[in-house]
Amino acid sequence: MLAQEICSILLLSIVATISAQSRILGGEEITVDKAPYVVQLHHKRDGFFCGGALVAPRYVVTAAHCLEGYQLTDIRVVAGATSLGDEGVQSRVEDGFMPAEYDVDTVDMDVAVLKLAEELRGGVVKTIGLCSEPLEPGNLLQISGWGRVTENGDLSKNLRTVRVPLLPREECVLRYKRLGENLTKSMMCAYIENKDACTSDSGGPAVFGGELCGIVSWSFGCGHRRAPGIYTDINEVKWFIEQVMES
Repeated sequence: MLAQEICSILLLSIVATISAQSRILGGEEITVDKAPYVVQLHHKRDGFFCGGALVAPRYVVTAAHCLEGYQLTDIRVVAGATSLGDEGVQSRVEDGFMPAEYDVDTVDMDVAVLKLAEELRGGVVKTIGLCSEPLEPGNLLQISGWGRVTENGDLSKNLRTVRVPLLPREECVLRYKRLGENLTKSMMCAYIENKDACTSDSGGPAVFGGELCGIVSWSFGCGHRRAPGIYTDINEVKWFIEQVMES
């Protein structure tokens, strides 16, 4: 099933890392009922390490690069939790998938789908639908997560959110070309001064119109004008997510 299009990552243990880690800078604290689809990914050794979005009771969408170096059997997903220490509703990961097109070096097609052992239901937990319309420059993406509140600071103990406007693709491509990086079709960027996703927000949702339209992917540092945050465009990877869920 999907053998040519999807790589099963149940026993994935990739030691490579990306030099430009993805990176909520600015914004405000919220309770999880304001973003009931956002989940935490925890590793039994390292604790919280990435975010994700619950798109169905047993399926979470996150970033492929979040899973590098980890075995899925060591990961648990926590939903319905405002703080990192909250128990929420939990499930272990049964299986996981990433596109065959995912490139560790360029971070192209940075998306993964986790299939959970148990359904995540109860409390304030809700699923979120996938983006149904193309995005336009200026659209405000709502980013939520527990990542660093400053570039070199600590993780946020509580869920934070920020809204950042989508930049025109031409401007985004130009800014990164000046940094020696080529953006792929699956990437889009958003920026507003002093507001951004930051380290450990990776994999978290970028929401517009109540739909999951992006995944926090990567950048150089946090909140830098010359290097706006890069997000995986759900409209470019939706086919993959839907195939995994339908299979």
